[in-house]
Amino acid sequence: MSQPQKAYLRSLLAWGLGSLGMVVCSLACLVALLLNVPADDVHSYTRVWGRFVLWLSGVRVEVQGLENIDHRRAQLIVANHQGSFDIWALMGWLPIPFRWVMKKELFRIPLMGQAMKRGGYVGIDRHHPHKALQDMKKVLALLRDGKSIIIFPEGTRSRNGKVGRFKRGGFMLAYRSGVPIIPISINGSFDIMRRGSWLISPHPIRMVIHKPIEVTGLDREARQQLPEQVRQKIIDHL
Repeated sequence: MSQPQKAYLRSLLAWGLGSLGMVVCSLACLVALLLNVPADDVHSYTRVWGRFVLWLSGVRVEVQGLENIDHRRAQLIVANHQGSFDIWALMGWLPIPFRWVMKKELFRIPLMGQAMKRGGYVGIDRHHPHKALQDMKKVLALLRDGKSIIIFPEGTRSRNGKVGRFKRGGFMLAYRSGVPIIPISINGSFDIMRRGSWLISPHPIRMVIHKPIEVTGLDREARQQLPEQVRQKIIDHL
């Protein structure tokens, strides 16, 4: 069997069984949440699904800096977004429960959308600024309630593997809630599946979890500079 044929077969298998895993995981999460199992405990189901997808895809994940994660308090986790496999890597290898902030359209996916909504994930309506503001208030309430949040401040996946400009809106969540920012550098996922393609090419992912950045007490100038400083820290470890 040629290499292109192997890649095609692996991709079919990974997407087929991965989609089945999504259905099973979503159903398990929904049932558990309906039975009043705490959402933080249900999060462990998604960790299994994330690792399953990466195993099917032949993707290894190396993580450095796990000691920088604080299990006792909420954190705003800020990562670069090279590709779709960033999501499964974070889901499978971060050792704490967290909530995603994502585009609202993803909540339309059957079963998974309902499970994410009940699990406390927040969809942002990017087409209506007023609604987006209300959605961000929900995220802020989660942080103040002690729930960690993950954001991709670039807003979308990279088109060329390089880190795009960081939007400032997400950083306001840290300023207003007082939680620390945890930058994460993700490298390698861009080469697994290029934007616009469904074919999977196994490639290792390396995640570097940086030390927390405390934002309490920062003045106006420091806050203005922080997004670019975080972006540069992430770039330096790619």
